[in-house]
Amino acid sequence: MKTRFITNTALGIALFVVASLLLQVPFFQNYYLCLGYIVMAVYTYFFGSLCGMLVGALGTLFYCLIIGHMNGVIGWMLGNVLIVLMLSAVFRMTEKMKSQTVKVIIWAIVMVLATLLGIVGVKSLTETLLFKVPIVTRMAKNFYAFVGDAVTLVISIPVILLVEKVRERK
Repeated sequence: MKTRFITNTALGIALFVVASLLLQVPFFQNYYLCLGYIVMAVYTYFFGSLCGMLVGALGTLFYCLIIGHMNGVIGWMLGNVLIVLMLSAVFRMTEKMKSQTVKVIIWAIVMVLATLLGIVGVKSLTETLLFKVPIVTRMAKNFYAFVGDAVTLVISIPVILLVEKVRERK
């Protein structure tokens, strides 16, 4: 691996953890908007799927280690991997699109679907297999996390566009 990739990925993981820990926006009962998802989306867009997967999975792992709450961490990590793979695919597919509006709408739709599949699907299934909890119970509980994470990913769109604009100027 190249030094630049390792450095960018490590910085992304650190930013994911810091954004998740320090910028907690209350959303519903004990759930909050995890702003680490913005970091994950930005890193996926600019550095590719491998970097995004490492930022999302390892960022989640380190965050959970710091807060001392390891329940569900494997589900979160696997869910984030799926989300990043879907984001990476849509970013590549829309790369040469001329209409910014259409591109943003497609991104938003895929972000919501990816989060639904990653959190309500993969995370719930993983927790069902690991903890023998009925999948319907896990899906219901993870639905709140899905909504918060989907909102946060959609919020990442203007951040990506802003960074892209700044990057083009240089």
